Amino acid sequence: TELHFGREELDHVVWERIDAYKAWLDHMKL
Repeated sequence: TELHFGREELDHVVWERIDAYKAWLDHMKL
Protein backbone atom coordinates (compact mmCIF):
# COMPACT_ATOMS: atom_id res chain seq x y z
CA THR A 1 0.00 0.00 0.00
CA GLU A 2 1.45 3.35 -1.03
CA LEU A 3 1.07 6.17 1.42
CA HIS A 4 1.81 8.89 -1.09
CA PHE A 5 -0.66 11.72 -0.71
CA GLY A 6 -0.83 14.78 -2.87
CA ARG A 7 -0.09 17.91 -0.91
CA GLU A 8 -3.49 19.28 -1.95
CA GLU A 9 -5.31 16.16 -0.75
CA LEU A 10 -3.60 16.26 2.62
CA ASP A 11 -4.29 19.97 3.11
CA HIS A 12 -7.94 19.41 2.16
CA VAL A 13 -8.34 16.76 4.86
CA VAL A 14 -6.54 18.88 7.45
CA TRP A 15 -8.68 21.96 6.77
CA GLU A 16 -11.85 19.85 6.84
CA ARG A 17 -10.86 18.69 10.34
CA ILE A 18 -10.07 22.24 11.43
CA ASP A 19 -13.43 23.51 10.18
CA ALA A 20 -15.22 20.69 12.00
CA TYR A 21 -13.26 21.49 15.18
CA LYS A 22 -14.11 25.19 14.95
CA ALA A 23 -17.78 24.37 14.43
CA TRP A 24 -17.64 22.11 17.51
CA LEU A 25 -16.04 24.89 19.59
CA ASP A 26 -18.74 27.35 18.50
CA HIS A 27 -21.38 24.79 19.44
CA MET A 28 -19.87 24.28 22.89
CA LYS A 29 -19.86 28.03 23.58
CA LEU A 30 -23.65 28.24 23.28
